[in-house]
Amino acid sequence: MSDIRWSFQPAAAAGELWARWDDFNGKTFNTPLLRSCFLLVTLRHFGSGKEILAIASDDKGIAAACLLDTSNSPLAKTFAPPQLPICPWLQRADLNFADIAAALATQLPMVTLLASCTSLDPRFVPPPAQGPRIRTLPHVTTGAIDLPADFGEYLETRSKKAVANAHRRIRKAEAEFGKPWLKIITDPAEVANSVDTYADLESSSWKAARGTALVRGDAQTAFYKQALSALCDIKIGRIYELYFGPRIAAMELAILDGSVAYMLKTTYDVTLHSCSPGILLKWYLIQSMFDEEKLVRRLEHYGPLNESQVPWITESREMYHANVYRYPVLARLHSLSQKLRYRRVQALH
Repeated sequence: MSDIRWSFQPAAAAGELWARWDDFNGKTFNTPLLRSCFLLVTLRHFGSGKEILAIASDDKGIAAACLLDTSNSPLAKTFAPPQLPICPWLQRADLNFADIAAALATQLPMVTLLASCTSLDPRFVPPPAQGPRIRTLPHVTTGAIDLPADFGEYLETRSKKAVANAHRRIRKAEAEFGKPWLKIITDPAEVANSVDTYADLESSSWKAARGTALVRGDAQTAFYKQALSALCDIKIGRIYELYFGPRIAAMELAILDGSVAYMLKTTYDVTLHSCSPGILLKWYLIQSMFDEEKLVRRLEHYGPLNESQVPWITESREMYHANVYRYPVLARLHSLSQKLRYRRVQALH
């Protein structure tokens, strides 16, 4: 393998480097979650100002690229706010992640003891073997749905019990509130009002108690307004609104790009729990892929897989973190400290 040479630029001043990033993304992972239009909005709302854009080159051209948060030196980590579901890391398929990351850890412009890459997707970056300077850690199990030719064929692959329960909930919702139907927001001018409606639903849910809900006027809500507006401008943003008659029941924020639909965030009206609005949103959203979005062949969740999703997914996989250490001794010491911490926790129980 040829030598990997990393170069670094403050992300806020990267300028034309973002165009190179987008070109490289298109040639490698080709995901809208890592397009500059999405990343720059994320940086604007959740960045510390100490993020750097890193580009790796070899004798074939660009080899890899990543967006790093250096606010906690001597530890560097990939930029990872909760609103960004996958690691902002790109690489050519002919290269090994461990080799590229090891070069990154030693070439960073500040003294770095550990470079951490979080929320790596094994579809894009196969998990490396554990080594003297690299350790991987499980993150979350996530799910995806590969779609067949039509909705009926998809339902035939699902459990009869799950399909029957969905039909029963549709009848219940129709009897009590009105016929369920799906509205799809694609107009940038409608995004702000729709995201406010989403915030109203979520701030009344169990997520409010955890502090993870969108609330009108907060930073998260402002982020999704700006991000979805930008994505709708280039025809790939979607907001799905499920109604029971005139009443809004559930919502999903999403990105559709080519053959893949990426689910960003979902919520529902908890007072309609007996009709399972979250499940019915999934039902009508999948159906819409066959009716309105005929090019879509796959739905990606990227959130932790939950029990209600299991009957509908066709695939699951484990996202992971990777720590790359400047020196092998640091990897051994870190592993030892984690084992000691685990033993202390076990002793307390």
